[in-house]
Amino acid sequence: MQEQRLSSTCFHFDELFRNDSGVYTCIAENEGGIGTKNITLVVSYSPSVKLIYINFTERDKERVIQCVANGHPMNYSYRQWEHQTVFDEHIRYLTGNATGFLSLPIQKRKLRYQDTGVYVCSVSNGIQDTRGKLFQKEQGYVISKGTPRFVKDNTNKQYGIEGHQLDVKVKLYSLSNITCQLIESKGDLRMTPSVQINHVNVSAYFHGKNVKVPGLEVMFRFSELSKTDFKEYVVTVCNEFGNSSLTLELLPKNKHSSKEKSVTSEGIVIAVLLILIVVLLVVMGVYVTQNNQMVSADSRLVVENRNIFIVSEEHNLTLSNNDSDTSEHTIASLDNEIDALEHLDDGYERPYTTILAHNYAENEHCYSSIEKGLTNDTTSQNAACGPYIVFTERDKHNISICTDDAQQNTKRSMGEYINLSLKQ
Repeated sequence: MQEQRLSSTCFHFDELFRNDSGVYTCIAENEGGIGTKNITLVVSYSPSVKLIYINFTERDKERVIQCVANGHPMNYSYRQWEHQTVFDEHIRYLTGNATGFLSLPIQKRKLRYQDTGVYVCSVSNGIQDTRGKLFQKEQGYVISKGTPRFVKDNTNKQYGIEGHQLDVKVKLYSLSNITCQLIESKGDLRMTPSVQINHVNVSAYFHGKNVKVPGLEVMFRFSELSKTDFKEYVVTVCNEFGNSSLTLELLPKNKHSSKEKSVTSEGIVIAVLLILIVVLLVVMGVYVTQNNQMVSADSRLVVENRNIFIVSEEHNLTLSNNDSDTSEHTIASLDNEIDALEHLDDGYERPYTTILAHNYAENEHCYSSIEKGLTNDTTSQNAACGPYIVFTERDKHNISICTDDAQQNTKRSMGEYINLSLKQ
């Protein structure tokens, strides 16, 4: 009887990538013929994410953003979308559908500019990435252009000094270029101010949240003010979508107002310091009073103790004269007790008692670590495809696919699946 000889071969992966998924065929050949075995390798990995969107305007009613995930397995779960500013300030949460589409809520036309911001999509397929994160995120900056809007940073009253230069400043939010900027008043302007536009950060309300957003500052410079310049003005700015106006009042400011303000500030500081000094003096007075009371009580206690001591000495002297025999007997008893105590060693009844120390080293335990390797014990039979070998994403490095076969079964073909998880 011929002895059966078994042989095996392995295909080794130094590192697995998602592109390594596929069918691998092992071919064995001997004098009796050729045998093959197919192994299907499946590499699981966390999804890569991208956003598909276009920029909108206030004329667009329906606005949709799509979150596209690409991973294996392809069953995805989506969290709520987050709407943020470019400064990472939270604005709101939005709920998309199960396929990754987000339809922005319908707003009034004049409010659609508030849909501008960063939108964050979070998606998972149950596979962690190389950093151990289960949900993968992607974000995109969506723009919703509209009519320029004056923001909450503006004040309706501005002050100037007659004969001095004044810069009238207004702040607004606009993602389109400003095409006009006007400042008008009832009656003719005595002079035409120069105009300058600067990019600044402004505070604005986006969907009920007071947040910081990129904005514009329009500055009208009056070279020299006169009495007739102190009145009401209307500032108008416009872009390709429309225009907005803001009414403000220019009021005179006393030349000495700054000095008076400085004097007032100094007076406030002095008043605060005086109050602090008074409070400190009151606290110190209470403290000193309490200390004096404590000292007086201690003095009375010392005097009382001293009187008690004097009375006790007189009383003891009387007792000593009357009971001298009893005292001698007491002294003799005390001497006997002292002699008895001298036979004790350091105050212990058993000075030579041995104290046993417990050896805790005998209770130490040893533990051994077991390294897990890849084995074929996880193989399960698949009726359509043959054996199916499951790996986890931890098995990214040093992966080997091995097959065993007997020489007499050289013409049999089988299918085998390997499922691996790959961290990106």
